[in-house]
Amino acid sequence: MRSTTAVVLAMLAAAASSAPAPAPKPNIVFLLVDDLGHNDVGYNNRTASGAPSGRKIQSPNIDRLADAGIKLTTNYVQEMCTPTRAALMTGRYPFRYGMTAFTIGADEPWGIPLSEQFFPEMLQQHGYVTASFGKWHLGFFKETYTPWKRGFDVRSALLLRQLMFSCRSCSLLSSSCFR
Repeated sequence: MRSTTAVVLAMLAAAASSAPAPAPKPNIVFLLVDDLGHNDVGYNNRTASGAPSGRKIQSPNIDRLADAGIKLTTNYVQEMCTPTRAALMTGRYPFRYGMTAFTIGADEPWGIPLSEQFFPEMLQQHGYVTASFGKWHLGFFKETYTPWKRGFDVRSALLLRQLMFSCRSCSLLSSSCFR
């Protein structure tokens, strides 16, 4: 009986160790650039052979990222940064928040409703570490509207018209730098 149990345990251990490991989660790098034209990145300026077409704009690092990933090429954005960022963060049309053609200023007492779950919050729920670099313009007047309270572990940007850094997952700085 003991030898049978030992054999069964050995078989279970072998089966467990030979089970395929779960696939690693992909890295996600999303670049949102204001006023970027179609030909303002090198990968859109290539000839059929892949060689640069002679245009002056070259972006070899962005080209490498684009070549190794997925390019979203059929998208529509608003004419202002805040509505576009609101749509990206929430997955909803910006007119749902009453914004289609303006930016939420630092002195305005509102932001995207806190009841809305932002894209980085969803990524955190799936084990991702999130970071954002650049302007915010989605609400500033209370700390609960700021990036580090809306799903970003690491944040470096112009916020409230001054250079602010926030990082709650490392010891460099914390969200206590919010003033």
